[in-house]
Amino acid sequence: MREWQVGDPIGDGNDIGVPDVPYMDYLKKHDYGKTDRRSRNVSKSELFLEEALRLKGEGKFYDALAFINAAITYNPGLCENWNVRGIILWNIYENDNYDVAFEATDSFTRALEIEPQNRTVANNKAKFLTLWAMKEYGAENFGFAEANADEALATFKDKTYYEYAMALFIKARIFRQRCEYGEALEYYDMVLELYPNDEGVKKEKEEVLVLF
Repeated sequence: MREWQVGDPIGDGNDIGVPDVPYMDYLKKHDYGKTDRRSRNVSKSELFLEEALRLKGEGKFYDALAFINAAITYNPGLCENWNVRGIILWNIYENDNYDVAFEATDSFTRALEIEPQNRTVANNKAKFLTLWAMKEYGAENFGFAEANADEALATFKDKTYYEYAMALFIKARIFRQRCEYGEALEYYDMVLELYPNDEGVKKEKEEVLVLF
């Protein structure tokens, strides 16, 4: 299995989806002033979201971030706003601004607080956590890398993603680094269940078997 590289395709923007949100159902029928105001806020939020997505598509990620922040200001209860914010910050992270990693993760977390069963958002968060784990592993921050890999594995809704196998692979390498060879072998086997013909993983497993 090859090493993760920043810039590899992740599919962060192709399956965003727009959930249906019953904006007005919870309002009292006689509360016309508040209804009108909230309706206007929702409309403004939708316009800012649309502009954020357009700017993101043009690679203008910081401008997109400003617009999605405005969208959230007008409608903080929309899962999609937070999901898109996470994706925009993900793009910023991939352009070598690693300081936004916590913000990206928090945005996906906020989206899941609004829609806990949203599979797309959960997979987005898990993919980003895997990317972050690989970065921290490369920097030899093994404890942090393991924590991110663990959270990613617990968050994934779809285990067919390549990033799911990568999170397992990170765990295998961390156990190997700690000389916990039995646990490392278990994780190598889980990776091979998904990618049985991966020669790199097979080679690493054989090296651990010699040490075990």
